[in-house]
Amino acid sequence: MKYNDAMVPNENGLFTVDQVAVLASKRGCKTRVVDDYGCEIRRGEKEVKIMATDRGLWSPVNVFRACRQAAGQPSYEIDYAKIKIKDSRDPNEIGNAKFDGTVVRILDERRIATIIGADGVRPYLSRPSQYLVNEDMKTITRPPSGAWQREPSPDQRRVPAGGWTYPMYRIITGRYIKTAAHCPVYRRAMRALADAGLVRALIGSMRGIGSGPVVIYWQPLAYLPLPAPKLADVDDEAMALLA
Repeated sequence: MKYNDAMVPNENGLFTVDQVAVLASKRGCKTRVVDDYGCEIRRGEKEVKIMATDRGLWSPVNVFRACRQAAGQPSYEIDYAKIKIKDSRDPNEIGNAKFDGTVVRILDERRIATIIGADGVRPYLSRPSQYLVNEDMKTITRPPSGAWQREPSPDQRRVPAGGWTYPMYRIITGRYIKTAAHCPVYRRAMRALADAGLVRALIGSMRGIGSGPVVIYWQPLAYLPLPAPKLADVDDEAMALLA
């Protein structure tokens, strides 16, 4: 498989061993297949073995984490017991509300956070944010360098520990993408999501995501499953008779 071939995972978000080799090469690593259930990620003298999620199929999360480990760089595992995931399907909820025709689609925040965390981008704050938001979280500002220690104005606040980091806020809400694209950590996170098959296209200038307008096309893997359709009353009665 060529370096620039389309990286499309299967319906469960898993990759073949040839695709794993491409994911690893993008991160400066090489791979060696052990068997249908084992693969080694190598960078220099450091080797990290990862296990397949299914026969011959690997999770991009394990690949990204192994590449970071082989390079001696940190990755982030999320303690979801301490994180509040926004599961609301209210279309007025900040972030998460995306539309497919008339159906509200909700971004899978847990999957997104796990993927970018594995590739070295912290999705959740370990301390209050340096950036400021207003009360409805629809406006975000970054104080000048060295000014973050000051108390914010009455109509702004810092996001507490456990909230979204600056790149995660931009990813989930989709706000201010043009300015966020100049942030190298945001670009790294979006490339991880693109490599994992959650984002199909990032359209900017030929010089890359940080140098022009950006359009994000979320793929089905990026969304939570649609809720099961509610049965009509007559269907409920029919099911009761069959029971």
